[in-house]
Amino acid sequence: MMILTVIFVIVPLGPVFRFVAGSSFKRPGRRLAAARGDVDAMRALGFDLLIADRLDKAEPWLRRAAELGDITAMVYLGGLLDEQGEGQEAEHWLRLSAQAGNTTAMYGLGFRLAKEARAEEAEPWLRRAAESGETFSISTLGVVLLALDRGKEAEQWFRRAARTDDPDLIPALAHELHESGHAAQAEERLRREAEDGDVEAMAVLGALLAQWDRGPEAESWLRRAVEAGHTAATFDLAVLLDESGRPEEAQEWYRHFAESSDQAMP
Repeated sequence: MMILTVIFVIVPLGPVFRFVAGSSFKRPGRRLAAARGDVDAMRALGFDLLIADRLDKAEPWLRRAAELGDITAMVYLGGLLDEQGEGQEAEHWLRLSAQAGNTTAMYGLGFRLAKEARAEEAEPWLRRAAESGETFSISTLGVVLLALDRGKEAEQWFRRAARTDDPDLIPALAHELHESGHAAQAEERLRREAEDGDVEAMAVLGALLAQWDRGPEAESWLRRAVEAGHTAATFDLAVLLDESGRPEEAQEWYRHFAESSDQAMP
């Protein structure tokens, strides 16, 4: 089975939904209960088979549960079908589950639409997901807004991505910007704000440049953000120094970050 990740751009939807959904444990009698029409058992059995990479066995159970109205099964099925190249049907199930309020499906649907250059359709689904707390939709929404020439609004979502506690979000944003061809546009906007003294823009720009393997520039902006009191930039600077073979200096900044975080706690 493919390595699980939550970055939709890197892998198809199916494995992503396996990760987002969490864990499932096989229980005796589940297959029998599913065969007798227990929808929860159908979905759980399908999920067990899905994470075991037995996709051909998973699909019938997930489909039966989805057709009986199980929203979570619709999400799993949509991701599985997308992985198998059945994009139109995948969209159908993702849309149904998104319309029922499932935030993972909102993100999956929005991402799928964005991937097909249907940015105007993608934007409201990604916005709903982001506003409902689906973290990875924040970065994708920002990229979509850039594609719609709404750069100022996009920048606000990039800043919001940098404020989350999820360490995978900035790498996801950097990857999506690069893959979508909007990296230069985003960099230009953030650089302009950073050069005007916007500390948060310095921090976001530095973090993105680090992901794009532009270490010296990234370090310069992160140091400026740190000097201006941006706590998160302290951690990003420490990581950058660590990864560039300067572990002793990195440890010093890790300590600064820990101390600043402790002081910020009530």
